[in-house]
Amino acid sequence: MKLIKSILLGAATGVVGVAAASAADLPRLTKGPAVSYVKVCDTYGAGFFYVPGSSDTCIKIGGFMRADYNLASVHNFGTRTIAAAGALASVTSSSTQKTDNFFARFGIGADVRTATQYGVLRAYGLGEFNTGNVTFGNTANVRAAFVQFAGLTAGQAESFFDFYGYGADYNSVHDSYQPTRMIAYTATFGGGFSASLGLEANSTRQNAFLVDPLVPGVIAIGGTRMPDVVANLRVDQGWGAAQLSGALHQSIAVNNPVGLPLASTTRSTTGYAVQGGVKINLPMLAAGDALWIEGAYASGATAYLGFGSNQSNSLGGAFQSGAQLSRPEYDVAVLAGGNLQKQTGFQVMAALNHYWTPTVAQAFLIGYSSLNPGQQTFAATGVGKWNELRLASQLTWYPVAGFQIGFEGEYAAVRETVNATTAAALAANNLKPNYGTWNGKLRIQRSF
Repeated sequence: MKLIKSILLGAATGVVGVAAASAADLPRLTKGPAVSYVKVCDTYGAGFFYVPGSSDTCIKIGGFMRADYNLASVHNFGTRTIAAAGALASVTSSSTQKTDNFFARFGIGADVRTATQYGVLRAYGLGEFNTGNVTFGNTANVRAAFVQFAGLTAGQAESFFDFYGYGADYNSVHDSYQPTRMIAYTATFGGGFSASLGLEANSTRQNAFLVDPLVPGVIAIGGTRMPDVVANLRVDQGWGAAQLSGALHQSIAVNNPVGLPLASTTRSTTGYAVQGGVKINLPMLAAGDALWIEGAYASGATAYLGFGSNQSNSLGGAFQSGAQLSRPEYDVAVLAGGNLQKQTGFQVMAALNHYWTPTVAQAFLIGYSSLNPGQQTFAATGVGKWNELRLASQLTWYPVAGFQIGFEGEYAAVRETVNATTAAALAANNLKPNYGTWNGKLRIQRSF
C-alpha cells in the first residue's frame, strides 16, 4: 500500500512539474496599454478607415491586377516610301508589327484625407508596374502623386484640360487624356460650378519637329522656357457634367547649321488648344448609363488632341496600326529660311455606355480626327492632310464585384493627302494613301 501511494505521489509531482514548465513558456498576461483597433471611416465613402492612432486622418488602400491580350492589326499599309516634292530626300517607313502583344500591369495606390478648417487635405499616389513584349518591357511608372489643399493641386495628376479620359473605353478613340506634373488652383462657386487655372509641364505635351530637308544643320527641341498654361470652367450636377478648357503651349526650335554651339539660332512659337465636352447621365435607360460628347481644336499643340509620342490613346498602346505609324505627329514644321509653321487639327468623339444587365455593359464609340500641316509644309516636305474615322465597341462582364472580363474591337479608316511624287511611289509599291485597320483587345482585371 505504501508502495502504491509512493508511485501515485511521484506521478502527480511529475505532472505538476511539466505543467509548470509549460506555463513558463507561455506569455504572461500582464496589464498593458489598450489595443488601438482599426475603425471604419465613412466620411469619404467606402473603403476608408482611420489611420491607427489618429482620430481625424483616413486612408484607403487600393489597386488592380490587369492582363491584356492585343490581337493582330490587318491593313493594306505595308512598307512605303514617302518622297518629298521635287528632288528632296525621301523617307522610308514601315508598318511591320508583331501579330500579337501580351501585356500585364499591377497598380497600387493610397488615398489619405484629413478634414481641416480650410477643407480636406488630401494626398494621393498610384504606382504601376508593367511587363509586355512590345514597348513596355519590364518597367515602373508613377501614374499619380499629388497633394490637394484648399483648392491647390500640386504634383502629378490628370491634366485640367482633360474631360472624357477613359470614360467608357479601354483607349480606342483619340482624346487629350494625359497625366502630367503641375501646380493648379481650383475655385468652387457652389451648385457644382468650378474654375481651374494651372501651370503644367511643357515636356509632357512636347512633340518633335517636322523639318524641311533644305534646312541646313540639325534641328533640336530647345528645352522649355514656359510651362503650359491650362484653364477650365466646369459644372458637375445630377444630370451629368460639362467643361470648357484651353491651353497655351510653347515650342522652341534650335538650329545649329555648322555644328558649333555658338552658331546656333533659336526660334519659338506658342500654340494653343481649346476643348468642350459634356457628359449626360441616362438612368432612364439603365443605372450607370451615360453619354459623352467631346470636341477639340489645336494649333501648334496637337498632343492636346491625343497625338504624339507621349500619348497612350491608341488601342493596344504600343501595338499601333498603320494609321498611327503614318500620321505626321508634330506641332511645328521648321521650313527653309527659318520659318515655323504650326500644324492644326481637330478631333470630335461620342461614347455611349449602356448596361444590358447589372453585370454586363457595352460601350459604343465613334471618333473623327484630322491633322493639317498647311500648304507651305506640304509643298516643302510632301506631308499632307491626314484624316481618320474610328468606330469601336467594348463588351464587359462583371461576374463578381471588383472583377471584369472585357473585349474591345476597333476599326479605323484613314485618308491621306499626298503629292504627285508620293503618289507615284505608292503606286510603284502597290500601296494606297487610303486604307483601313482593325485591332482587338481582351482584358481581364481584378480591382481591390
